[in-house]
Amino acid sequence: MSAEGNDLLMDLNFRRLTCEIWRGRPGAEVLVAAMEDLVLETERHLVAIEQLCRRFDDLTEHGTWHETLSTDLVPDDLIRRRLFSGPPA
Repeated sequence: MSAEGNDLLMDLNFRRLTCEIWRGRPGAEVLVAAMEDLVLETERHLVAIEQLCRRFDDLTEHGTWHETLSTDLVPDDLIRRRLFSGPPA
């Protein structure tokens, strides 16, 4: 399983535990229903992420291309603007 998949699996375990803890408590039905929906969505997301990771692994292992983009194609200031709120310290 990918690192992303492992993170989602841990999220899933915690979310299932939360459902188990709250299920059956008076007044918690709405919370439990929402958590169950979140569990289902996390399960769907886990499947999709694992499929995508396999596709990228296949590209990495069987791809015939590799390109390192130089700073004239991807300028440092573009990266800074997109990923950081201010100039580097």
